[in-house]
Amino acid sequence: MKENNDIKRKITIRIPPKIYTNKELNISEKLVLALDYSFSSKKGYTILSNVEIGKLLNLHQNTVGKNRKSLIEKGYLEKDSKDKRKHTLITKKLEEVELPLINGKTDRRILILPFEIYNKPNLTDGAKLFWSDVHSFRENRDGYFQQRKTTALRFNVSEDSITNWTKELNRLELLEEYEIKSGYYTKQRTIRTKEINDINGFNDVTYISDEIKTNNTTERKINKEEEYEILPLGGVKGYSQLRIKENKYNNEEDDDEDFDYDDEEDNDENF
Repeated sequence: MKENNDIKRKITIRIPPKIYTNKELNISEKLVLALDYSFSSKKGYTILSNVEIGKLLNLHQNTVGKNRKSLIEKGYLEKDSKDKRKHTLITKKLEEVELPLINGKTDRRILILPFEIYNKPNLTDGAKLFWSDVHSFRENRDGYFQQRKTTALRFNVSEDSITNWTKELNRLELLEEYEIKSGYYTKQRTIRTKEINDINGFNDVTYISDEIKTNNTTERKINKEEEYEILPLGGVKGYSQLRIKENKYNNEEDDDEDFDYDDEEDNDENF
């Protein structure tokens, strides 16, 4: 019975830009808040203890408790007065977060993080978030070739952290491609994650009510429960929405420039 309950709590984490670019939050807080955000977009709240969240994210329960306490103090979460496990996302606080301009561009992607990554032992919180960033460009012709400086600004960390996270992903065999391309004046790192199904045991499982539904069925069920979505902060309905069309962000004459995340017809910083 316990094993079944654990399986039901597997969820694909959705990470909106107002969480992963948030300068007020540290890396662990971003991961924990993203989990609360994902459950909230399904049910309107999270009802998991620190121990249960620790098992999901492979974090010590004390670390989870510390992060949740900080998120409550910062105004992102509210704890239920009767059930201490129950936490509600304060959407107004997220709505007030301003998306940063990085090299004059605004990142508005919603990143995803499957159970097989966020639950993976020996993978740091930062490397987990970085994996979701890299994986969102998997279908791009040139993979992920962001400059370290740009990625560091996005997550509000040092460039050395990006280097360390890249090495972690490579060491744990989560990358399909990892190479350095040299030009006349610069060296460009290109990396690509493995196909999602190449990760042992992967299944895009989403927690809805007390049932487990895989991709196709889940999307239909979500459509019937749109009242539970948090707008405009609701998670994407399927992994396919995150696919990057080939050549959309590429320019063969401009290989050293970063991707432009802004929509061509909408430059509003809000997503």
